[in-house]
Amino acid sequence: FISPKIPVKRGRGIGKVCKALHAEGVNSLDNLACCKPSDLKKAFLSEDEASVLITEAKDAVNLAWMKEAGIPTVTLKKYAAAGLADPQKFVSFHPAGISLASGVSVTTVCSHQAKVAEAAGCKAPEKLSKPQFEKGTAALAGKADAEVLTALALAGAWDIESLAAADAKALSAQTGVDAKVIAKLQKVKK
Repeated sequence: FISPKIPVKRGRGIGKVCKALHAEGVNSLDNLACCKPSDLKKAFLSEDEASVLITEAKDAVNLAWMKEAGIPTVTLKKYAAAGLADPQKFVSFHPAGISLASGVSVTTVCSHQAKVAEAAGCKAPEKLSKPQFEKGTAALAGKADAEVLTALALAGAWDIESLAAADAKALSAQTGVDAKVIAKLQKVKK
């Protein structure tokens, strides 16, 4: 895991890095994922190298966990490409947003969220049918960029009703979308 990510430098081979990690008690990806970049200084890694290594270890651990929860590899790759590999985030996002971000059908997303929620021991988000999803997203399609609509949908504002009920300032803080854009979209009629 470490070898392709850490370039060899004079006086710092992969073996030396691995021995130093082992001496610090980092013996698995789970251990590595729980470290802080400053914890890996004794392993001859810079702050940036340590950050990259820890982030990739977290992603690998999360993807393995979600695969064990029952998510197929093909779909898991789509979720990872959309930045949705963290099981806690995956369960907390609205299924419409995950569907828009990953390209996976909304019914499949709901099924996968239920599996991950069950494995994590938490409550699954609301289920959404394909007709509900298509009707809700069609009303907002073309009113803003796809990135804006995806960000809003991940936060739960995926149709006109949920967008109108949301507080523009709070939604802006949560999504990074300008509050003026949200206010403009909230004025869209059915």
